[in-house]
Amino acid sequence: MWGRLAVLLCCAGCVTSEPDGPRSVAGSSYTPAPGPSDEELATAWAPEAAPRHRAPVERPEASAPKADRTEAYRVARDQARAALKAHQLDEGRAAAAAAVEAAKTLHGRERHEAGQLAFAIEKEAGDLASAQAAALAWRRSCGPEELESCRARALSALEQLRGPGPSAVATRLREAEACLGVRDPKACIGKVERAAALAQDDVLAARAGLVRALAEKDDGRRLAALDRAQEHCAAPGCVVARHRALVAMATLAQAKGDLAAAARALIRDGQVTASTVEPELRPWVRAVELDGVCAKLDADEGTGTCRRLEKQVAGSWSFRDFSRKKGGAGLTAVEVKTVNQHYSPLLEECLAEEARRLVPPDARHYDVFWVVRNDGRVYDAHLRADLDATPLAACLKRQFATWRYPRFEGEFQNVQQRFTVTASTRAAALR
Repeated sequence: MWGRLAVLLCCAGCVTSEPDGPRSVAGSSYTPAPGPSDEELATAWAPEAAPRHRAPVERPEASAPKADRTEAYRVARDQARAALKAHQLDEGRAAAAAAVEAAKTLHGRERHEAGQLAFAIEKEAGDLASAQAAALAWRRSCGPEELESCRARALSALEQLRGPGPSAVATRLREAEACLGVRDPKACIGKVERAAALAQDDVLAARAGLVRALAEKDDGRRLAALDRAQEHCAAPGCVVARHRALVAMATLAQAKGDLAAAARALIRDGQVTASTVEPELRPWVRAVELDGVCAKLDADEGTGTCRRLEKQVAGSWSFRDFSRKKGGAGLTAVEVKTVNQHYSPLLEECLAEEARRLVPPDARHYDVFWVVRNDGRVYDAHLRADLDATPLAACLKRQFATWRYPRFEGEFQNVQQRFTVTASTRAAALR
C-alpha cells in the first residue's frame, strides 16, 4: 500500500538551451595546497584500504554475466590445480592462462590466486625464464584489493627462483621499494623508475611518477607531472596512486581558481574508482569532493555547467545513493526535492529528446508520476494512460531505475512532477 497523499512538486519549467542563472551555494571543502613535505613524499605511494570517496556499497545479487565469469574462473582454476597435482603441466598452463584471463574481470583475490597458480606451474616445469615471467606477471596483475600482500607474495616467489636473472630483478625491486619508503625518496627515484622499466611494473612506475610530481615546485609543471603519473597506468593496482594524483590535481587547480579543471580531475577520479566495482554499481560511485566544486562552478557559470562537463569528460553522470541514508516515517518535501534535483540530468535527456520530436512552435505539458518504495527505489513511473506507450514514457521509465531516495518507514510515497517541453532543434537542458 502507499500513501493517499502524493508528495507533489510541480515544476513548470520549459526545455530550452539556456541554463539557469547563478545561485547561492555552499562552499567547497578545499583549501590551497602547500608544497609537499618530505614526509608526504615518503608516503605518496603508501597503500591505503580504499580511495576516500569509495563509500561502502550494498552489493546486489550477482548478475548472470558476472555469475558466468565467476564460474568460468573457478572451473579453469580447479582444472589448473588438478593438472599441477597430476604433473600434467601443458594442460595446467592452458587452464592457468584461462584462469588469469577470467580473473581480469573479477577482484584482487582471484587475480592473486590465478597469478600464483600460473607461477607454481612454471616453477614445477623448471623453466626459469618462464617462471620469472609468471612471477612478474602475477605481481603486475595484483589489486586493487589485497594489493600489497599480493605484490609481496609475488616478489617473494621471484626470490625463490635460483638463478642470476631472477635474483637481479628481485634485488632491484626490493631496493626500489626501500627507496620509496625513505623520508626523502627524490634522491633515489631514478632507481625506482629503472626497476619499474626492467620489471614492466606500471604500479611501481606510477608511484615513482607521483613522487616526482609532488616534488615539483612550479604549479604548472606539478599539474602536468601529476597528469602524466595518473595516466601512465590503467592496471588495477594503480587505483590508489591515480586517486592521489587526481585529488592533488583537483586541490591545486582549485587553489589556482580553475574550478573547471578541479571538477575534471574529480570526475576522472570517480571513473578510476568506479572501474573497481561491478558495472551495475558504477552509477553511484561519486567523489565526495565533487559536489562542493560543482556547486561553486555552477554558481560562477550557471546551473548545469558541472553536469555538462561531467557528461563531456566521462560520457555519463555519477550520483549519490541516497538510499544509504534511512529517513523517518515517509519522505519529506525537502528530501524529495533534493533527490529530484540531483538526478534531474537523467530526465533532461528524455525531455530534450522529446523537444526535438516536437514541431516548433509546439509546447506541451507532461505530468510524470512515480512511486517511491521503502527501500528508496522508484516503482511504477508513468505518464497519463494515453501517453504511456510513447518514446518519452519508455525513456523516463529506464532513467528512473537509477534513482535512489532515502529509505523510510511507512507507506509508499507518490511523487508527481510537471514539465513543460518546448519544441527545439537545439541541445536542450531542463530549467
